[in-house]
Amino acid sequence: MRLTSGIMQNMILIDYWLSYFVKGGISALQPEVLDILRLSAYQIAFMDRVPKSAAVSEGVELAKKYTNLGAVKLINAVLRRVAEFSSELPLPQPDDMIKYLSVKYSHPQELVEYFIKAYGVEMTQVILSSDNDIPPIYARVNTPHVRTEQLIQALQEEGCAVKRHELLPYMLEIATTGSVSQLKAFKDGLFTVQDPAAAIVVEAADICPGYKIIDACASPGGKTFAAASALGREGSVLSCDVSEKKLVPITEGARRLGLDLIETKVMDASVPHKKYIGAFDRVLADVPCSGFGVIRKKPEIRYKSLASISVLPKKQLAILKNLSTYVNLGGILLYSTCTLIKEENESVMEAFLNESSGFEPEPFAINGLPYVSDGHITLLPGEYGTDGFFICRLRKKH
Repeated sequence: MRLTSGIMQNMILIDYWLSYFVKGGISALQPEVLDILRLSAYQIAFMDRVPKSAAVSEGVELAKKYTNLGAVKLINAVLRRVAEFSSELPLPQPDDMIKYLSVKYSHPQELVEYFIKAYGVEMTQVILSSDNDIPPIYARVNTPHVRTEQLIQALQEEGCAVKRHELLPYMLEIATTGSVSQLKAFKDGLFTVQDPAAAIVVEAADICPGYKIIDACASPGGKTFAAASALGREGSVLSCDVSEKKLVPITEGARRLGLDLIETKVMDASVPHKKYIGAFDRVLADVPCSGFGVIRKKPEIRYKSLASISVLPKKQLAILKNLSTYVNLGGILLYSTCTLIKEENESVMEAFLNESSGFEPEPFAINGLPYVSDGHITLLPGEYGTDGFFICRLRKKH
């Protein structure tokens, strides 16, 4: 799994290197030949535990199995060159900053150019570098049923390394040699896996016991579980998504965690439901998005074209407008995405406010974060250990 994601994370860089050693470039290579070259080049350049000679030999053996004699000779020659120059493999010149960053961090040039225009060169480098990091795993303490100190002890007894999150006392960074879902503490419902950014969304909602909440694009359920935990023993969470399949992890998770204030419902968040008009104190709208804030978890996302996501803002605005009708007077609408594309974030928020005079952005404060004076914040990947996220808090005034 790590091998596959590692190649995906570094594919543009690997291809740039290979193009130096393949006469005529790599565009004419058969797919199976290019796959073998990428695999072996990644092992040579990034996997210290694999001897370079072994990576070359393995690539040649794969070539013998899946290609022809000519390809075997090519693969052998190219991989030997990659191994020979592995400590000084080339990069483009920094005077072409877009191409340089594109190759160094293996992000398409159009995405690099977008980030530079939106966030500047320095911040873009932070984003691109974070996208290639291995994301930490965070456990959200199931606070209705266990104290943080008890969970830390339980995890350590199972051999996990545990570190508290810098902002959120109920979030623990954990490292384990096996699957998190196989830990006894997980099976016993003492925690759920959640990114701190999603936890911050629920913090921004300022949930109190007794509130009625709808989590409208809920799967896999992290914010639903967090909202239910904040309610204590009084209130309700209606957790919705577009199919029964998407609701399965929510139903199973609620049962495992012992959270009985959660109800699930198949629902398209863009379709009006009269019975929900004005029915909720808090509406969570974590809408479908391009996902450019979670590239470190899903490295293939970086290869989406910007043209392919151009239809999303219209859909996001439609969802936001519909869900806004479910907020009661004085209630809060939380709009969030896991992307860094401003057309899906600030632009959707501004379009909504231009058409919905009853709502106003509301400042909020979360321990350790800068005061959010204008009602919205963008968390960059890796910042505070989070995914890239946009969070906007809107209060219904009239």
